[in-house]
Amino acid sequence: MGLTVLIEIGIILVIILAILFFTLFSLQKRGKNLSKQTTLTKDLPTLHSLSFIIHNKKSTNLELKKSMEYILKYYGTIQNLDIYNDILYQICIHPNTDKNLILTFDKELKKLNPQYKQEINSAISEGLSSRK
Repeated sequence: MGLTVLIEIGIILVIILAILFFTLFSLQKRGKNLSKQTTLTKDLPTLHSLSFIIHNKKSTNLELKKSMEYILKYYGTIQNLDIYNDILYQICIHPNTDKNLILTFDKELKKLNPQYKQEINSAISEGLSSRK
């Protein structure tokens, strides 16, 4: 084999190697972006898990507040009125709640769901009248 043939083969191998490295790094970068996206959706609590925090009598005032913020931010539009009636009732009777939490949640939920104002008022009234 001549020297020029060896040089040509070397150049071809370097080009192939460069393409492989480029492909490898682009796949790794894409994988990191995908893992960030799935982490964000995995970290988002469900309405059921947030409701569980509100039902737990040992939840702190801060945990209640964070749960209500998540509910308003991600699940603020009422899909199933029974679930929200239960959440409103449980917030009212929870031992670690306060008037600011109840009033804020009530106001924001009504703002997001004006068609359910009467039902929200009923659930709050029922919960407040059941407080011990």
